[in-house]
Formats: sequence, C-alpha cells, structure tokens
Amino acid sequence: MKVRFQAQCCHPLPLPYSPMPLQLSESRFAIDCPAASPCVLLVDDESAVLMAMHRYLARRGWNVLEAADGETARAILEPAVGLELDLVICDLHMPRLSGRGLYEWLVRSRPDVALKVVFSTGGVPSLEVAEFLSEAGRPLLPKPFELSELARIVEQVRTPARAA
Repeated sequence: MKVRFQAQCCHPLPLPYSPMPLQLSESRFAIDCPAASPCVLLVDDESAVLMAMHRYLARRGWNVLEAADGETARAILEPAVGLELDLVICDLHMPRLSGRGLYEWLVRSRPDVALKVVFSTGGVPSLEVAEFLSEAGRPLLPKPFELSELARIVEQVRTPARAA
C-alpha cells in the first residue's frame, strides 16, 4: 500500500543512519508499507532514541516511520490516510501533542491502532501519568532501555495481533 502524507521519515534506513527531519509544510512522501513486512511508527522528540529504535527494528525487517511529535504522528495516522501499522512506540512527553493526547485521539479515531501502542518515558511517572497508564493498559518501555527489552515488548504487542 502506498500512502502519501506529510511527515518526517527515514525510509529505507540509510547507513550510516541519517534522519531527514522535515516540517509538515515542507514536503510530502510516498511511503510503502508492504503487507509482507511489519510497519512501525516511532514517535519521540529525542533523536538518539529514534535512531536506536530505528536501527534495531529496520535490521529486523521492519518498515520504520518516524514522527518527532504527536501532531506529526496524528497527521500520519489520520483515518483518511489509511496507513496500516503493526506497532506504534510513542514517548509520553513531547512538544505540540503529548503521547497521552495522541493516544486519546487514537482511541476515538483509530481504535485499531490504539491497541498497538507502546508508551515510552524517561522519567518517573507522576501520579497522573501512572493513573493514565493504568487506565490505558498499554505496555511501557522505560528509558533508557536495553534492546532486549524493546524486543520483548514488540513481541508482546505483536503476538495478539497475529493471533487475531
């Protein structure tokens, strides 16, 4: 499936990694996420985190899309775009639209994708954030993380999707 949208994207993974950050108004990309390969959207404002996850997942055959904030991710995930994803890894604390805000929008607009979200955060969650995470019932990938933990959570989220 080819999808046209405005976003930050690094597809396919150039070696060495060199992200191509773009503003929403600057460019359009046609992204191909073939059904034969899993597709993940990484949403994080920390380029080092994006780079590590991108490299890890791309080397394992994933099609990797990136968004540096929740607003960019929401543009990618608009129902009209029709992008099918296997996984979304989303930071909780970002500029423009937080991970929580993006998730709440997904629950209303793309409940199929909301079930594929993994949250990440680098700090100790506040009581409010801890309550949100408990209510959402989605996995949490604490930063910094080991790649083995990323692999475990990816498999945890993908397993129910494959069984359905």
